[in-house]
Amino acid sequence: MLVEVCNVADEAIEKFIVFQEAMVTKAPMSLSGWLKQARKYQQQGQLLQAVPIYQQILKRRPRHAEASDDLGMIYVNQGRVTEALPLLKTALEAKPADVKRWLRYADALMRANKPQKAQSIILQARRQGMKGDLIDKVEAQIRRMVAIPSLNLVEIESALSANDFVRAEALARAHLAKHPNHPSIQYFMGLALYQQNRSLDALPYLQQASSQLLQDVNAHNVLALCLKQLGRNAQALKVFKRVLTLAPNNPAVYSNMGSILNKARKFDEALAWMDKGMTIDPRHQALRANKAQTLLEKNRIREAETLIKGLLDEGYRNHSTLETWARIRHVEGDLNEAMACFEEAEQMGGMNSGTLVFKGSALSDLGHFEAAIDTFNTALAIDPAKSEALAAIAHARKMTKDDQDWWERAKASLAKEDLTQEEAFNLHYAMGKFCNDIKDYDQAFAHYQKANSIKSHTWSDRRYDRENLERVVSLFSENYNQRLFKQWHDIADPSARPLFIVGMPRSGTSLIEQILASHPLIYGAGELTFWNNFVQDYKPAILYGTLNADLLQMAARKYLDHLAEKFPDGARVVDKMPGNFLWVGLIHSVFPNARILHTMRNPVDNSISVFFQNFSQGHPYANDLDDIAHYYRQYHRLMQHWRRVMPADRFLDLPYEQLIEDQEGWSRKIIDFVGLEWDDSCLEFYKTKRKIGTASNWQARQPIYKSSRERWRNYEKFVGPLLPLLELYDLEKGQIGDVSKGE
Repeated sequence: MLVEVCNVADEAIEKFIVFQEAMVTKAPMSLSGWLKQARKYQQQGQLLQAVPIYQQILKRRPRHAEASDDLGMIYVNQGRVTEALPLLKTALEAKPADVKRWLRYADALMRANKPQKAQSIILQARRQGMKGDLIDKVEAQIRRMVAIPSLNLVEIESALSANDFVRAEALARAHLAKHPNHPSIQYFMGLALYQQNRSLDALPYLQQASSQLLQDVNAHNVLALCLKQLGRNAQALKVFKRVLTLAPNNPAVYSNMGSILNKARKFDEALAWMDKGMTIDPRHQALRANKAQTLLEKNRIREAETLIKGLLDEGYRNHSTLETWARIRHVEGDLNEAMACFEEAEQMGGMNSGTLVFKGSALSDLGHFEAAIDTFNTALAIDPAKSEALAAIAHARKMTKDDQDWWERAKASLAKEDLTQEEAFNLHYAMGKFCNDIKDYDQAFAHYQKANSIKSHTWSDRRYDRENLERVVSLFSENYNQRLFKQWHDIADPSARPLFIVGMPRSGTSLIEQILASHPLIYGAGELTFWNNFVQDYKPAILYGTLNADLLQMAARKYLDHLAEKFPDGARVVDKMPGNFLWVGLIHSVFPNARILHTMRNPVDNSISVFFQNFSQGHPYANDLDDIAHYYRQYHRLMQHWRRVMPADRFLDLPYEQLIEDQEGWSRKIIDFVGLEWDDSCLEFYKTKRKIGTASNWQARQPIYKSSRERWRNYEKFVGPLLPLLELYDLEKGQIGDVSKGE
């Protein structure tokens, strides 16, 4: 079985032929004009549009030299060499003084396994006076091909085509005993081994084959796939780029390149390559699946969801697609479907360690910590080098000095030569957590600092933009006021079902949500991305407060429909996305009756917790103490504004330190604020079984504890940039600032 090079499908081209033929034959544009149009399409990679135009030009003028040459090269790059040869011959005969046409024709003959004929063409070219480095290189390559004995390898090809890779390996090994350096046999041997998941054994054969079969797309493609399978992504990327020089219109190669760049967390570069591939074939399923993974990593959930849902509707239901869909459902809070998809993905792909890590994370969010740890350990049993699973164990429970085996294993993993940067910072975060749990604070901070340093360099595309945040906060402070709220009050939606918790990350938002969600009439939906996505779609109007009735009503309708579809139960639905503190003015304009709870915490305790947290996405400020301090001050500035302009019965400050001192008093105050009758289950919030999809999922399931208060003193000597933030906070009153009402 030869590896198929994904061509532009003939049936897809046929869809354009009737239209293009009518245009070429009836439109007033000349053939030269249509040639120009076809070349424009070709340069843009839009071959579905270019090929039919070339075909119709040749239908009208069969020996049109330029159209023959251009279409011939497209066919060569698609692997349709037999169709390309007569076209390239026609082009050469029309312009024999062009050395490039001699070389193209000779190259196509070599690809067609006709080296003697290619040798004859080069000899003719030399008689015509052709010379230069390129023609010398092609001639040397032809001589190597001519020296290779022609063997009957049909038996090996048949075994490969029948997926009998063990037999193919045996046959190839027997042939190699007689012809150890034959590149085609080496390729078949490498392919048979690769298909048996023996990539390390396959690699030397594929390297030898591709070094001799310089124009063989399949040999280079399988080599790249083999390197990808071995995790040698930089080498694989280089070989895939070589494949694209041989077959630039193969969408599968763009898909593979995107997959490699995803692993390197170069998501923007990955999207650029995959978008190029989708201009060639926008329906290519593997390409769309890989793009969905990239979009998910970039937190572009809606776009990822659309792609994967389309693939599943088409029946493209494989291990990778199911895993991506499960992760999307996890993010969206649909844990039941997420778990079902993880189970199905496991059944399709076996006990894959990567899937098990994602599944363990979902189990943690559901509060099934023992099951989650068992799942992480299963992942490690399958793949002992799976550092993500090892790191996840430390975050799923309180570590103790008895966990020395875990510590030694983490140190050994950190010392691996092939450790990626992402694996390194994941391990450092986990080791910092271990040291903090056992109260070795100096070593804990050293690991957290190292984790943040590596992460900031690895995720260099997500730099924190201080000036941009200052501008956004200033715009909201200037444009959102009581006058604006009054202007839209009668047009806004009266629903009080949405309930919002905002504040800094790690300020107690998960704890407050867990208390609320323990009430039988309240549903905790987790951190919803709706408002961030909505703002991105209508940013200018929202930033400058130039709202209108259509925009406000559309926002209300879409949000309430989203809640009704995803969370049909509950008189109140809690959206605890902390970053919604930016959009408080917009949210109040849309839902003036919705309650907004603002969690507050000692800013140094809060900031240290941010620095110690391995956020999966967003939060570009979180890896540097100075950036965290700047972010906190901007957050504080905006919250002072919201407090001044928001109605007192719609906005409630919740000081974390006060809550943990008087749990019942504050819990009753919270339930009263949201307009519901008290329920005693709110006092035993840690018993409530539900998803908590944040880093606080373990802590929020424990009874109230006070060890997190004044935590910063354990790290005082390390956190100098944060200490001035203490001037913004009073442990008895919460945030300090001018809270007088006004415009």
